[in-house]
Amino acid sequence: MISVAVVVGTASAQCSVHCARGCCYSGQECCQPDPTQGAICCNSSTELCLRDYRTCVAITPVPPAPTPYAPGELMWAYRANSSTSHPVAVVGGATVVATTAAGIQAFTATSGALLWTYANIVKEHNVLQNGTTLFVVVHGFSGVVVALDLLTGREQWRTSVTPDVNVIRLSPDASLPILFLHTQDENYNPSGVIALHAVTGDVLWNNTVALFALPAVVRGVCALSNDVYVVGVNCITGVTIWSTQRTIAGSGATSIYAATSLDVFLVTFDEWSSLELVALNASTGALLWNHTHEYGPGPVVLSPDEQTFLTITTHYSGIRNFLVCYSVVTGEMLWTATAWTDGYDAVRILATTSLYFIGGYDDYTFALFQRNGTTAWNTTYAISSADVSLNADMSVMYAGIDASIGAVNISTGKVLWAHGVQLALKYAPLPVGDMVVGGSQDTYLYGVRGGVRGA
Repeated sequence: MISVAVVVGTASAQCSVHCARGCCYSGQECCQPDPTQGAICCNSSTELCLRDYRTCVAITPVPPAPTPYAPGELMWAYRANSSTSHPVAVVGGATVVATTAAGIQAFTATSGALLWTYANIVKEHNVLQNGTTLFVVVHGFSGVVVALDLLTGREQWRTSVTPDVNVIRLSPDASLPILFLHTQDENYNPSGVIALHAVTGDVLWNNTVALFALPAVVRGVCALSNDVYVVGVNCITGVTIWSTQRTIAGSGATSIYAATSLDVFLVTFDEWSSLELVALNASTGALLWNHTHEYGPGPVVLSPDEQTFLTITTHYSGIRNFLVCYSVVTGEMLWTATAWTDGYDAVRILATTSLYFIGGYDDYTFALFQRNGTTAWNTTYAISSADVSLNADMSVMYAGIDASIGAVNISTGKVLWAHGVQLALKYAPLPVGDMVVGGSQDTYLYGVRGGVRGA
């Protein structure tokens, strides 16, 4: 509320300034230039003269700016209203959404203020965000998929399918608003894929290919795989475009990756003690190249320009890991490197424009140059089972580091800061503007100031 005071000079002191038909005194200024009117004087230090209105307005003191949070400093923390341990996965932007034991809860990223709660328990690894829409799978053998408004938590649509939904994936092509549902039977065996229209929730098509790998999309073609075939279908209609038989000892594709700019699907097959890497033309299904190894498969990570990819293979006994870099176009093996003794399931790989980062449980992480596989840096800290994420310019990596939310200079491996949490992270910390939001395995959600100390 604005305080307005009209102050008329008095004769209690010597006249300092002639004002209209009167005087203003020491510490005052004239706020009435009309000589036909009486003097109006304002206190120079506490009031502001509004000459148009011939009034003095009290100056409201401006409180000092709060001390800014330092990078890595905790800004807020929230624990879901439940004593049940439940790992927290986070998606979103200015509004952060976390899956907790209480359901889905939305928070303001900068303050941690609770905005809304969606009380249905959802599968924490099945929450996708696309703009202001959330796609979630309701927990239990229900086959219920729901679209929520990110800002309000209200349901936009709800679709029930049979059988149950195990995993959901959104088409990366913005022109194809399609949600792919990886379904499973009552014995938790893969049973097929269902495509929904992401805006309406309508079922577009279903395919009974018992997926061994999540579908991938390249230029309107969706690649599916079971234990015998890799099939390319039209993303909109579900009509089969091509089919190719690729299998090792009856085992289906472990993973399918999309190199969109090259019109290529990369497919991995395994049979415990063997691994086959296959490149298929996404439009025709034609085999471009393949490699077979006597080692089981690990993660595959494409470089941002999609020219190379790195995979980790391990001997079936888990004694040794090998890093292998290939050309996506030709399948040429560009270089190899030897990793540590931990199993590949513990490995986290991340690609920047020039580096491959590799981290695991065994207190040893390192980065290799993409061009030749030589070591860029290595250091002794452990990356938790959580995935890792990058800031917008790929200069800082956020990860779970030794039961902390931490930031790492990706060029040097130096830990920029780390904020300890009660239990290790299970999912990647989420960069949101100058914040980093992460959830631990004990239902806590943390908002930490991002950035670099001294910046």
